[in-house]
Amino acid sequence: MTVLLPLLVGLLGCDPEASETGDDDACTPRADAPAVSPLPRSPGWISDERTYGTGLGWGDVNGDGWMDLVVASGNDMVPGPVSVHLGNADGVLATTPDWRSDTEAYYGHLSLGDVDGDGTADIAVSRYLGDDGFGAPGGVDLYHGGPAGPGALPDWTVGGFHSFSLAFGDGDGDGDLDLAVAVGEPYEGVPAPDRLYENVAGSLGANPVWTSEAAFSLDVAFLDVDGDADLDLVFAREGAPHARYDNADGYPGLPDWEAGGAVFGGNSLDFGDVDGDGFPDLLVSDTVVGIATLYCGQAWQPCWIRPGDPMYASAVSLVDVDGDEDLDAVLGSWWGRVEVWSNHDGVLAEVASYRSATDAVIEAFAWHDMDGLHEEPGCAAGTGLVAIPRGSRVVELDPPDAAVGDGYVTVPSGVEVDVRWARSRQLDLAVSNWEPEDGTWVFERD
Repeated sequence: MTVLLPLLVGLLGCDPEASETGDDDACTPRADAPAVSPLPRSPGWISDERTYGTGLGWGDVNGDGWMDLVVASGNDMVPGPVSVHLGNADGVLATTPDWRSDTEAYYGHLSLGDVDGDGTADIAVSRYLGDDGFGAPGGVDLYHGGPAGPGALPDWTVGGFHSFSLAFGDGDGDGDLDLAVAVGEPYEGVPAPDRLYENVAGSLGANPVWTSEAAFSLDVAFLDVDGDADLDLVFAREGAPHARYDNADGYPGLPDWEAGGAVFGGNSLDFGDVDGDGFPDLLVSDTVVGIATLYCGQAWQPCWIRPGDPMYASAVSLVDVDGDEDLDAVLGSWWGRVEVWSNHDGVLAEVASYRSATDAVIEAFAWHDMDGLHEEPGCAAGTGLVAIPRGSRVVELDPPDAAVGDGYVTVPSGVEVDVRWARSRQLDLAVSNWEPEDGTWVFERD
């Protein structure tokens, strides 16, 4: 994403002129930045791979400095692989994957982060179902990145539960990435606890260090909801309220917040400060209900529900699509189109400003400026935890072993951290597609 997240330790206090490096340009936006062009209505890039695409993300899996597009396939249909399209200086991806896992599974969503501290992105991917399909539990696979890219087989795996999504974040505040896993299979399964796996010395443990009450959770994120410099957990759930667990030297057994309402069909979530009050808001899609809801304010009360007829709501993003420095809502659905609902003075519009020309069974969104022409530098400094623009490329860390999660950089409590990044005002949009004959899409902007 391209807009700074809410005020956290040191974020808005970053002063380029006071930088220890003395390099004023390292944090100063470009004066000659090109104008932002609109999101095209049709994809300009389509993969050749024909699978039930589900998980999606950008990350540098081989450490060459370029962001790679990672796709996980399978869902609840046919086992599929994890695939990587390598990025390069030209900003052009090969339509055929440059790497493909030997393991095939009913893969769901994925998360990218450097677990082992080697400077390359590792790939954690949920296995929604087991080898025998419905009725068989799945789990999680982790593929370590490296100079040659990931290995053909998972480097770490756990099983015995259904999972559709997961997220990296520093849950215990020790300066490395832990893994939160959303657990549940609501079609034929039984409720099960969500779980958190701790990173110890660059390796994830075999057993969770925290579990929730039993539920059907389909998505999860780490975020600092209250600005206290530690990461809380939020889950999108089906059949029970969406729930948040606040971090107070660990997570409670029962939620600190639950969404109001009677019917829930949670699929995907995203967060960011839409209303400009300095705290993250929460956007959740409810597939069964057919809506997407934005929860605002510190109490997370509903402040916007997608207008219009119900849809099979799926992927959601809060991102600055039009380059005006606020967060717009981007929505997808099954057998539907990409939609943009613009932000006007902290309030989402009642009429969509954009709809793609093509339909898809949209599973996930991932944003990145592929050619880098609209990237601008930025910096932040703080103690323990610092917020960074989601979707940005971290280009320098001090200390260099700080953990980079989705929207946050963390070091142990009391340690100072300085972060420099490149962020773009004009992100290209990748879309994973469950329709195998259509492939993965990228909507590339000029």
